[in-house]
Amino acid sequence: MCIYEQLTLRMRPLYQLLPFVSLLICSNKLERYNLLLSACSSSTDRNAKAMVRQQIETHILDSVHIVLTTLGTAGSRALESAAKFEVVVVDEAAQSVEPATLPALQLGSSHAILVGDPQQLPATIFSVSGKTTKYDRSLFQRLEEAGHTVHMLNIQYRMHPEISDFPRRIFYDGNLMDGPNVRHPDYGNPLRITVTTHFKSFRPFTILDLESSEERGGTSLSNAAEAQLALHLYKALDKETSGMVFKSKVAIISPYAQQVALLRRTFFAAFGDGYEERIEINTVDGFQGRESGIVIFSCVRAAGSRGIGFLSDVRRMNVALTRAKHFLFVIARCQSIVVNPYWRDLVKHARETNSIVPIPLQGLPKTGEGKQPFPDLTKL
Repeated sequence: MCIYEQLTLRMRPLYQLLPFVSLLICSNKLERYNLLLSACSSSTDRNAKAMVRQQIETHILDSVHIVLTTLGTAGSRALESAAKFEVVVVDEAAQSVEPATLPALQLGSSHAILVGDPQQLPATIFSVSGKTTKYDRSLFQRLEEAGHTVHMLNIQYRMHPEISDFPRRIFYDGNLMDGPNVRHPDYGNPLRITVTTHFKSFRPFTILDLESSEERGGTSLSNAAEAQLALHLYKALDKETSGMVFKSKVAIISPYAQQVALLRRTFFAAFGDGYEERIEINTVDGFQGRESGIVIFSCVRAAGSRGIGFLSDVRRMNVALTRAKHFLFVIARCQSIVVNPYWRDLVKHARETNSIVPIPLQGLPKTGEGKQPFPDLTKL
């Protein structure tokens, strides 16, 4: 029995059959879907309505070539009832726990392709015991560890070569190559040449070495001096480029939620509600998979020998350092972050490439509540 016959049997009142007259001459799938739903809208049988909806969705799924869905929705009855797909592609497969990937795989009949980067952040889980039992391990990582063949996409088309240099060597064993677009001399222009002309000490990758202090609030951390420097840096870039950075995508990211909240308050105080049109402020985890023309990374940690905690996760570090296209500014207290070997290597790399800019504060009085006066960045 076809779907229309099943639906007709459930529509007992004669007037409810009238929409099917329109259905016969309606060619658009969405219009047919809406007509069928309206035909059963007056029914008081919730189970019947749910079954009708599922049958309609399944019918539509069987009539299209490509279906986009989340892993959570991949286990829905409509998709499970639809005909098997020849190919199933799971994007960001290294970010999902293994059980979450299984519903998507059971939808395929011939091929399954997992796309992801196991060198970046895994799925977020809150159970400590879950990490010890490898519950946060993805199916992608499990197959890779078991010796399954992995095909590396070894050309990147996002980062300026000076930004990709360190991640290429440290995280990808030198196997990641720059695409022809990012190697072109004009990549990032006119923004890149305008910034480097006005700010002589700035390079595509720059560490702003700031003497600061961290503050703990609950389970998270913040750094008021870094938040103020991020604002000062953005204003300077916006002014010297005549608003060019406003047209480019600008993002400020930090590993700590408390710092993100402080940054949002700081930019709101400076620009009002319109700050979100100028800049995106997010956690490193929340910005994974994204990119921006200019990225300002606030490290927060400034406690020295006590360690750098959350910041020490090498995969989170990889995410943070690979979001920028044209400029990556890392705001940090270098003396504090070098306690970690990976951050020590980054600081060493920055020194070798003359990419560390000390931000002097000694002898300058504080102005206002927690606000620090910073020097003219064009004169450093």
